[in-house]
Amino acid sequence: MELLLNRHLALGTAWWVEVNLHTEAAKEFITQELIARLSYFEARYSRFKTDSLVGRLNKDRAFHNPDAEFVTLLQYGQALHSRTAGAFNFLIGHTLASRGYGARQKADSGTLLPIPEQDIEISRDIIVLNKGSIDCGGFGKGYLIDELAILLRQHDIEEFLINGGGDLYVSHDMNNPIAVHLEHPTEADTYLGMTTLLHQGFAASSPYKRVWKHNNQAENHIVGTTRYASYVKAKSARDADAFATAALLLDDATLRIMATAEGLSVARFDPTNSEFMGINFDFTPLS
Repeated sequence: MELLLNRHLALGTAWWVEVNLHTEAAKEFITQELIARLSYFEARYSRFKTDSLVGRLNKDRAFHNPDAEFVTLLQYGQALHSRTAGAFNFLIGHTLASRGYGARQKADSGTLLPIPEQDIEISRDIIVLNKGSIDCGGFGKGYLIDELAILLRQHDIEEFLINGGGDLYVSHDMNNPIAVHLEHPTEADTYLGMTTLLHQGFAASSPYKRVWKHNNQAENHIVGTTRYASYVKAKSARDADAFATAALLLDDATLRIMATAEGLSVARFDPTNSEFMGINFDFTPLS
């Protein structure tokens, strides 16, 4: 495969796009389209940009006459709460801000977690945010990866791998799956094993990688208590991204029910005892 993007920075992470091109004629044009789409998405939906659509809604608490794309994005985030048995909540931007993750922005300081089905009203005429603060970070990269996959297919590119900071969508390589390594959550440059992807999204999550200090206390981006790392394969990158977060927080029984209902392949790893648990997840340990 050939690189169209190599460590291009967007949404606070590095992006790679690899493709099999049948012609070189449109290579530069397609690359610039990918970069433009990355910039467009970040400008519209980043919580860290006060002039983005999300930033304006978080500040003003209402947004009149939203376009169809904004409505679709928020409806997707809203639906994830019920799809994940309440484990995924995209109205916790204020909680993350209180921990020092984007704390420079004014944030709702309520103590109870918002309920997305109740606390944001979404229609084509107006979006009203009654409680909380929107953060699309738990599914935004995956959502954008799926949009880039659509763009590539519009250019008749069918063999590709899109990597947004470790979140992936893989089509195929000459009709064959592509192997990826599962990173150990706490041991640098160490891998647990391999799995394969074929027309699938993939995401991993843990409380160990994205860590910072705030008020002399270690913080991470997971709202809830977990000791696991998760690895999820789904039909879309956006689902893999969101359900990887949910998989950290659910009990085993609920996780199995969710994986079956959503058609997911899920694995969890506990670095405290090296226990690996997979649900419909092909896995080859590294010897």
